[in-house]
Amino acid sequence: MNYRSIFAARIGVLGTVLAVVAGASLAAAPTVSAASLPASGSPAALTAALPLAETRSTAITVSAYNVHKSSSGPSWSGRRAAVAKNLTDQEPDVIALAEATPASVISPSGAKVKQYNDLLALIDDDIPYEFAAAGDYTNGTKLAYNSRRLTVLNEGSKILKKLGTQRRYAVWAVFADKTSGERVFVVATHLEPGKGSSTVTKYNSTRITQAKQIVNLINDKNPMGHPVVIAGDFNSSRGTKPSNGPYNVFLKYGFVDPLDNAKASWSTGANAIAESMPGVEYNSANHFERTAARTKFPIGTHVDYILVSKGTRVAQYRMVVDVEDGKFVGTIPSDHNQVKAVVRLP
Repeated sequence: MNYRSIFAARIGVLGTVLAVVAGASLAAAPTVSAASLPASGSPAALTAALPLAETRSTAITVSAYNVHKSSSGPSWSGRRAAVAKNLTDQEPDVIALAEATPASVISPSGAKVKQYNDLLALIDDDIPYEFAAAGDYTNGTKLAYNSRRLTVLNEGSKILKKLGTQRRYAVWAVFADKTSGERVFVVATHLEPGKGSSTVTKYNSTRITQAKQIVNLINDKNPMGHPVVIAGDFNSSRGTKPSNGPYNVFLKYGFVDPLDNAKASWSTGANAIAESMPGVEYNSANHFERTAARTKFPIGTHVDYILVSKGTRVAQYRMVVDVEDGKFVGTIPSDHNQVKAVVRLP
């Protein structure tokens, strides 16, 4: 079975997607054929293709996005608007940012601002976004949220094991929905990069330790057992040697990959819990290359993840890409694609 037939089967069986706006809810919807679902497009386009249903459970949209530091690669000034539009088009309630650095950039007014503040100002348009744990210096790992929709009950950050020159962090917050009162514990992180052949075990071992530190953080700061979302750039994939260390740690301790993307095989995704998976055939790292990288398998190689605690429903897991004939359209915002999940709180 090729990847197209696998995706058609997955969508036909699970078949429900809802674009969520502030205060919206999700529930099971009638089966929708694969042909009726657009492969890409705006949340409005997805909503138009689907019947609506009612439920008492609250759904929030979470994005994980490595926006690439301003000090290297294509200029921040040339892609900042594309990064912001990429986010605002998806209307996330919570955004786990990586490489949204404290480095100074020049705003359109000519003022020097930190890269993460410049991005926040750009996306704080119709939706008022704020940073959780805003007082912490977290080296580009930031957690933004829709302050009209959510309130922060608790927040903080943790310094993770250091290997290279840059410190790594986990930034966390307990959010409450202002309408329903339902709560969710979200962790944003950016784990240690590196895969050199002579030191690969060292990098993998460090990421494993960092993942265990995040698990301990969750156990310590989430005594009430709220649903958990872990989002960010793990710098590790199913193809990483000797293993996809941090991913394996999180799954060992009971967290769930909504895509079931553990193996590079035709069976990848066979046990996915995500009810719709648009765009996930593309790799999450694009390296600013015009051709959108993908593999021969039904789900691409991902280093960026959104994991959830057991029992959490994921109505949609999307790799946010704007492609035509396999190539990115317009300005490529970052060397990573945004990952988005519509999470229904139990």
